[in-house]
Amino acid sequence: MLQTFGRQLEALRAERGLKSKQLATRVGVTPSYITQLEKGRRDPPKQAFIARLAAALDLNEQQARLLSRGAIHERFLRAIAELEQPTEPIILAELLVRAETNLEKADFIVLVGRIQEFMDARSGMDVSSHLASLQMARLAEQGASTMT
Repeated sequence: MLQTFGRQLEALRAERGLKSKQLATRVGVTPSYITQLEKGRRDPPKQAFIARLAAALDLNEQQARLLSRGAIHERFLRAIAELEQPTEPIILAELLVRAETNLEKADFIVLVGRIQEFMDARSGMDVSSHLASLQMARLAEQGASTMT
């Protein structure tokens, strides 16, 4: 299971022996902002800022990808938690698959499984085939765009 974005950031910073103020100076923000990110008091930043953090922390490609995935995962969970009205999980899944171009196969499988569990508990609806077709359509679109 992924750690929260803040815990990942804090651990990476501590591993490098940096204080919040030092990291903040490297990326051009206040130390308070770094602390708020680490404590989960702020939403995880967008990819451009995560890239700045990765460079400032001298992360390798795998570490940078894990930090980015942690932010994506946490933003998604926060968005779901903030919904004011019941929303069909299938709609949430479609939005995630369409919006998240970096969704890896393993993440997609986990997402399908969790949505399937939820839907089974509520209605017995099988959404796996529908989600798989969305993923296939997305992959086909990507393939077509690289061929042109």
